[in-house]
Amino acid sequence: MSDIESVQDFFKKTFNEDGYPYIYRGHSKSNRKLEPSIAREKQRYQPNKNWNEFEQSILNDFKKYSQPFIQNKNASELETLTTAQHSGCPTRLLEWTMNPLIALFFAVEKTQHH
Repeated sequence: MSDIESVQDFFKKTFNEDGYPYIYRGHSKSNRKLEPSIAREKQRYQPNKNWNEFEQSILNDFKKYSQPFIQNKNASELETLTTAQHSGCPTRLLEWTMNPLIALFFAVEKTQHH
């Protein structure tokens, strides 16, 4: 995408040349690799640990300590991963959106988590 100078200009550029919306990964650093948070954390803290073991240890801790706050005690693995992701745990999920405003929010948000 080229430079955007106004909100109106932003909305004009949210569809591709065929009229379909783009799929966005809103992030403030355009040069960041498309890798889930668990990959970054594994490289930082557990570079020699097996992926499955690393993820299981995180999810086991999440399930253990989130018990009082989780409503669905019989959640599927995907539901557990999603809840963990939105609670700040590193997961294998990589979030995408078709909503340009959500992507824009995360692209300009000033946090260390995204």
